[in-house]
Amino acid sequence: MIDKEHISSEGFVVKKRYNNLREKPCAKRMMEFIVMALLFSTYFIFGLLGFWLPVAFIYTLLKYLNIVMLHVFGSGIHGIPTEVQNYERIILPALIGWVIVYAAHWCKDRGAENRGGHLRPWLRSLSVWNYAADYFPIQLILSRELCMHSNADPNISQKREVILGSGFHGLATDQNYLVGYHPHGISGFGSLLNFATDATGFPQAFPGIASWLAIHKMHFRSPFYRESFLSLVGAPILCERTENPTRKQITEVKQRYLNSLRQLFEKYKKAYDPDAGDIEFI
Repeated sequence: MIDKEHISSEGFVVKKRYNNLREKPCAKRMMEFIVMALLFSTYFIFGLLGFWLPVAFIYTLLKYLNIVMLHVFGSGIHGIPTEVQNYERIILPALIGWVIVYAAHWCKDRGAENRGGHLRPWLRSLSVWNYAADYFPIQLILSRELCMHSNADPNISQKREVILGSGFHGLATDQNYLVGYHPHGISGFGSLLNFATDATGFPQAFPGIASWLAIHKMHFRSPFYRESFLSLVGAPILCERTENPTRKQITEVKQRYLNSLRQLFEKYKKAYDPDAGDIEFI
């Protein structure tokens, strides 16, 4: 028996989403818009805010230092105001306290991104991620090649199918998997919602496997912004683990990956962008 509701031209959809706006109630569409507006504000504005706070702290500190120099030495730094507003008397102690507390936390938590961060299951299962996934919509699709691979693995062939009729029983949990997600635009919401949240059904599709996103280190240099990142396909390419691989072995694995990526591109080009040119690796 096959669950026809979850079948698509690319494979099997783990959690089916609305594809027609007319099928959605007006209140649901409004909630999706609000959630996406908040997410964009958080990931694009909050990151800049993390850099602005240290600048504000340094400026306020220089201002008070300038006042002290004027009273003690009779001269100060030209161009820096010497008048202190009432709100600044509150801001400076608050900023000093924030810097001390967060600096201590940062030193203690240094390098957490290289140790897997701080996995918080409750954060990944929040309902806001479902609204975000419905907005686009974003779906996690199990390709037919992946299903065939799962069915051929003796370590997992006895488990129950993830989707009825798919032949997919999950992946072996005694191995590590690296998923390439590219290309993407200025934001990677597809990778975020598919692999860093439960919105599209990753835990159901791959039971026993914990997922993390590998992103640029600059995201972990911004105060507070880094905390959100610390919390939060085609056919598989099997690779044997080698502690000290040679340059030749690395080149062979890379070439296998590029060949598989090219095949995946050619397979779906007709469906999504028939006028696209040939893929080029730089």
